[in-house]
Amino acid sequence: MVTAAYLDVGVGGVESHVYEVSRQLRLRGHDPIVFRTSSGAARLRPPADVPLVVLRPGRLPSPYQRSPVTEVARRILNGFQAVGQADRVVGTTPDVVHFHDLCEALPMALWLRRRLPAAQVWTNHLGEFLALARYPAGRTVTRLLTAPYRLGIGPSSELARQDACRPPMRFISNGYDPARFYPVSPACRASLRAGFGLDPDQFVVLVPRRWAPTKGVLHFAHAVRRWVPSGRTATVLFAGSGTDRYAAYQEEVRRALAGAAVEVRTLGAVATADMPALYQVTDLTVVPSLKEATSLSAIESLGCGVPVLGTRVGGLLDLGDACGDCLTLVRPGDPDALLGGLSMFFRPEYRWDGERAAQIAAEIEKRFSWASVAESVERVYLEAMA
Repeated sequence: MVTAAYLDVGVGGVESHVYEVSRQLRLRGHDPIVFRTSSGAARLRPPADVPLVVLRPGRLPSPYQRSPVTEVARRILNGFQAVGQADRVVGTTPDVVHFHDLCEALPMALWLRRRLPAAQVWTNHLGEFLALARYPAGRTVTRLLTAPYRLGIGPSSELARQDACRPPMRFISNGYDPARFYPVSPACRASLRAGFGLDPDQFVVLVPRRWAPTKGVLHFAHAVRRWVPSGRTATVLFAGSGTDRYAAYQEEVRRALAGAAVEVRTLGAVATADMPALYQVTDLTVVPSLKEATSLSAIESLGCGVPVLGTRVGGLLDLGDACGDCLTLVRPGDPDALLGGLSMFFRPEYRWDGERAAQIAAEIEKRFSWASVAESVERVYLEAMA
């Protein structure tokens, strides 16, 4: 696995996807190794059951981080810097090299293709792909960027679109671990809530999103600012890390939340091991993204029996087809629509119920699990190696 994003530097959908698929492949008898190509020292302790090798390219100067165009250039240049240590990948003699980036991955993928017989596979997690794929010229660019790969994987139908990719694409959803994400009893839920300083009857909203423009956090912050619930107290929990690149955006989110009538807590990056408890104390999870694959956060929340308010974008649309009324989707980028969704789930008929939570979780477990995702990824590897 070659990725710029992993659990030693942040917590998000890509980071968790890479880890969970690697963990399940290890359980299936394979020997995955994660190579992180991004600059910067580790800030978190990653899980120890998947080997991690950090390739440390030099940090590029900040002017490359000032606009979307220069950001793409910075990522490609960062990928060229990582090539300087690509011999560490060669030294592991892999059968498959699985990339999880678009711009950063290209230089190393081209370099390795000339030096390794290993099949190269790519998973498309990327918002920049969606932006480029909207235009004919952009699709030409994405086909060039994906040229080195023998096969590609898209976690949503939008990310698996064949007209914008050179390799044959396969749709494989994100998944979750039912052994970790499951509904708890009312007594356990009350105990967990007490640990977070939450009242048993409090309405708790969780927003497990990184504070970045494509995640739609600012639009939801504007909805929260206008939300005035009555009859029950309410708390909104924001769980997700930010980056220096979006400092101005994050400050705008803080200003929007400053006038909220409900309690707002910003938890920052939450370790993967601590996420189940957050879902288990929650009444509603909100995924307000402007662009999204098959949302890992949404699946994990539903696995815990907690309904989701999301937006009609990308993989959330695919997920909506499978999840019925436990997932409500509204127009993206619309604070009014998000406020309407909040108000709907705040009504008494949506009050948390253990039996209903178990029903939601049972339906999700039938359709999604990391074990089944890894089995599908394994089939792609075998196809790529054939």
